[in-house]
Amino acid sequence: MPQNHLISVVIPVYNSEQYLSQCLENLIFQTYKNLEIIIVDDGSTDGSHLVYEKYASQDPRIKIIKQENKGPSPSAASNVGFKQAKGDYIHFIDNDDYLDLDYYEKMLKAAVDTQADMACGGFVFFRDGEGGHWDDMSWGYNTFSHSAILTNIYDKLYINRPAAPLAAWQYLLRTEFVRDKNLSFEEGRMGQDLLFSNMALYYANKVVLVPDVKLHYRFKRLDAISSAFNNELARKRDSDHIYMLNKLKEFARSHNFEYEVDNPDKDYVMSKYKLFSKLSLFRKKVYNDKIKYYILGGKVCVLTVKLSEGKDG
Repeated sequence: MPQNHLISVVIPVYNSEQYLSQCLENLIFQTYKNLEIIIVDDGSTDGSHLVYEKYASQDPRIKIIKQENKGPSPSAASNVGFKQAKGDYIHFIDNDDYLDLDYYEKMLKAAVDTQADMACGGFVFFRDGEGGHWDDMSWGYNTFSHSAILTNIYDKLYINRPAAPLAAWQYLLRTEFVRDKNLSFEEGRMGQDLLFSNMALYYANKVVLVPDVKLHYRFKRLDAISSAFNNELARKRDSDHIYMLNKLKEFARSHNFEYEVDNPDKDYVMSKYKLFSKLSLFRKKVYNDKIKYYILGGKVCVLTVKLSEGKDG
């Protein structure tokens, strides 16, 4: 397709030396070339800068922004990158993930052809260090069999649920639309995608589903995951998740629809956390259950989200 539209790709980077080369090479070799690759280094302390500086010296499409670390959430870095973006469309991607090589070509064509504010692609999860995808787990894989244009509020907000927790990396967004609606990630909070994506989906004139294209989402090593959920970070993640759900309910009520959360209670979530943390970490099934519960939005299953249809945005 013609390469008329600039796509800004925003990549928050924090201590991703091990994975960053794959992410950047994947972007460099996309079939759609009119990209602006914005790296926001969120105070990395490893050798990430050596990686992205090497690629930036070879590819003028790569732009680098450095800032002090703003905490465990990448929201501040994402906002900084968005403010600097010059593209007609924007995509947020994690620094350890990668895309099908024709991802932007297909996503952009769908968005332009339908004049949609948002294009939604598929995704697949894969284990870090094992090379293979989790094709044995239905919750780890989602692609669309055919193209569709969604305008109804219920359809837009339930695109992937419960398969994924409405992550921002699923969407290619029209930049002017995001700016017109004054959308941004709430800084200092984890789970920031939940509110951002729902608000964007509500306001979007159309959401086009794009078949046969996907993002590859990396799960870290199991030992790293298990240790991450036995510290203060896990408690913050739970607390912020509930905070975001409450913010989402407030937004819904003010826009004539409603989210009903079955168990919006931190103590309940933490009791589940304590129960899981006592189980043996050497049993594969337990590992999988813990990952499903914590990483894949298991709390979205526990804290069931129900929608009462309201007016379209």
